[in-house]
Amino acid sequence: GCGEHDICTMPDEIDPRGWCIPFDQRPAYPRVPFLLNMGHDDEERICSQCGQDGVLRSLFRMVGFRDAAGPIEAGGKSPFFVEFGARKPGMLNSAVIREYCLWDGILIDGQPGETPHGGCRDCPGVADIVRKEFITAENVVELFLKHSVPHDFDLLTIDTDYNDYWIWHALLTNGTFRPRIVAVDFNPDHPMNAAKVVKYEAFAEWDGSVYTVASLLAYALLARAHGYSFAYALEMGSHAFFVRNDLLAEADRTLPLRSVKKDSHMTDAKRRPFVDVLYDFPPREPSAAPPRPSGVGGEAAELARTARELSIEAAALRQMVMDAKGNAAPHANQLPPLPPRPTGSDSGAARFYDEVLERAQVR
Repeated sequence: GCGEHDICTMPDEIDPRGWCIPFDQRPAYPRVPFLLNMGHDDEERICSQCGQDGVLRSLFRMVGFRDAAGPIEAGGKSPFFVEFGARKPGMLNSAVIREYCLWDGILIDGQPGETPHGGCRDCPGVADIVRKEFITAENVVELFLKHSVPHDFDLLTIDTDYNDYWIWHALLTNGTFRPRIVAVDFNPDHPMNAAKVVKYEAFAEWDGSVYTVASLLAYALLARAHGYSFAYALEMGSHAFFVRNDLLAEADRTLPLRSVKKDSHMTDAKRRPFVDVLYDFPPREPSAAPPRPSGVGGEAAELARTARELSIEAAALRQMVMDAKGNAAPHANQLPPLPPRPTGSDSGAARFYDEVLERAQVR
């Protein structure tokens, strides 16, 4: 279950030496599929707000830590975390691994202990371990550099309650920092087939309404476009976990989204529209594209190849939406049409999508 507390305390019946993952843990090679085996039993609450402690333990047991991590006595370093916002240092994803597993890392919050949604000004650690910084999409990379965050650190938790999607988007598009696991707060009030996000406002704060963060599908599409895969979503709470693709077996990189539908927020009195990001992602991964052929004939061949890849990606997107709706997978030759492009959408990816399909049909 979920709950509020001020101090991180390990139960007497749990020995940290057995619970904590050794610093020299590394992923198996070849990679072993494991995500489909994760479920309710992996959720364990020691110091996190809900079952994040157990889920992270299960994930790191399989994907291990960055190369620099290892036994301190042998010259290794501790695994490294970054977590924001950090209103209660004793009730965070990083609390138990910081206090009992001796991880290194930083906590960042624009108003430590001061949030109107359960603040705790006098909680242990608020004054001495939380770095006071207001994080935006524009400054997040600069702040990571300022605080000497390793580029391949182990765990990133984003929980500002508002611009979470846009902050992760900024980190991914910049590419300097590639954490192994990313944990985000998502909006469970959206249906699983909706890719909805709050409109970006750098200094906006959550007002307690349904107008908050982003839907699970929006995060999943963003992650997929930048080399991460959906791993798990809590049954209790609204937390999702994503893992860097190079740490996963191929079978674990394309799993359907799983989450419990919840109506957990009050209505938005301002009736603000969410941003639809369904078409905001390139239809193929640039890193996987072969060199572009030269000449007129080469351009035609490239266009045909791109059209084929678009067809494959469109089918995959349809399947993701179908999985989100909970419908059975249709026959390969009877896929439903792609969801209609939102009226007024004019992103670069959407224009590219339209152009390629139109030119392919002409040829």
